[in-house]
Amino acid sequence: MACEPAPSVYYGGPSGQNVQTGADFMTTGIKLDSSFIAEVDSPAKTRAKDLRAFYKDQDYFTTFFRNGRWSWAGAQSFTAIRNAASEGLRPEDYLPVSMLQSRSLDMIDPRTADVLLTAGLMAYMADLHQGAFNPAKKNIGPGLLREGVERRDYNVFLAGIAPKGRSYGALKSVLNGRKGNLTNTQRRKIAVNMERLRWDHEAAGALRDIRVNIASQSMEVFERGRLVHDMTVVVGRKSRKTPVMQDRIVSLKFSPDWTAPRSIVEEDYLDQAQADPAYFDQKGWQVYLDGEKTKSASLDWTTVDLDSITVRQPSGATNALGGVRFSLTNNQAIYLHDTNARSLFKRATRLFSSGCVRVEDAEWLAHWIMGAEQPSMTMEEIRKNMDLGRPKTVRLDQDVAVSLAYLTVWVDGRNALHWEDDVYGHDARLMSKMKFPDAWGVNE
Repeated sequence: MACEPAPSVYYGGPSGQNVQTGADFMTTGIKLDSSFIAEVDSPAKTRAKDLRAFYKDQDYFTTFFRNGRWSWAGAQSFTAIRNAASEGLRPEDYLPVSMLQSRSLDMIDPRTADVLLTAGLMAYMADLHQGAFNPAKKNIGPGLLREGVERRDYNVFLAGIAPKGRSYGALKSVLNGRKGNLTNTQRRKIAVNMERLRWDHEAAGALRDIRVNIASQSMEVFERGRLVHDMTVVVGRKSRKTPVMQDRIVSLKFSPDWTAPRSIVEEDYLDQAQADPAYFDQKGWQVYLDGEKTKSASLDWTTVDLDSITVRQPSGATNALGGVRFSLTNNQAIYLHDTNARSLFKRATRLFSSGCVRVEDAEWLAHWIMGAEQPSMTMEEIRKNMDLGRPKTVRLDQDVAVSLAYLTVWVDGRNALHWEDDVYGHDARLMSKMKFPDAWGVNE
């Protein structure tokens, strides 16, 4: 015997009254048909088959026009799209200009308006949650809208679609005038940064988290949202950009050795090894062929298959990772670490690494991380382990959230606003694709 689904509900309004939106309530909407839905000309980039499937799922009754009036959820949705510029998005991408200029939904034919609003919301929700130009964009709009309209707390759901991380919220406040008036050029720059933050959501509410801004080559450390330390960092050079990602520190490797990735062996060291096969032997590095330790001088570096080669730099004062590596979980061999090239932290622009992040005050960071572990480590123990001369890995009981973001506009932990150079050209590339709200001037 098939079970009959329980009716869902709309949150009826500020007073909290509930109105059924299940099969019984659907009959109180306006009946549409597939051909009418297909004929409605929407600016939203919503697939026609998704829109038809959405209405089919509710027996082709209107989504927001019920009982001869617009539901409170419909009014909220209309307001949200009209205010899309407050999120750095373009309202004209979701609803026709004529509809956006209407003071309310009551001034529009309800059948057409319902289809336009439903299609617009699918696109708006997807863009707000994951970005309009996300390289890994997925078709999530129909699912988000269905989840939303079947919840009684639709207002809470709608407000929670945007990223919840501190960086996004801070930029939204700036965009909406919290730090003073902005030029349209500045608005566009902020919108570009907000778009990138939608691609990979920053952790929200973490007890302890680290935020690296690649564009400013800086790092901030937070406890319960409060800034406790900041420092400069060195990030990837333009040919080996540090990637944007959300990750977490899961272990510390003291006195680390370093296994050079194949790409680095090929691009940075192969020419020297071909000129002098004993190159790695002279540096004191270890070379393995098919897992067997060998001498660098015994290999013909002009013909050797680099996929069969492992090159490792032992622990020590000259090791590229310095005294400690902060290990992340990604599969790109990206992590935070100490360095033996400390003079680079004094440079105004610090784009020198092969993609990893070199931290200025590794001792402090290791001590801060281990301070939350049982057993903890004193600073003296941290320094001793960093100078151990052999690798020692300590796995963490409490992972630490890490955000690697590229923000050319950002608000720091002291609430100061910063504007940075577009050192990787990410802004320029994204800005050439985006369109901005008509109210911000001519879209170029």
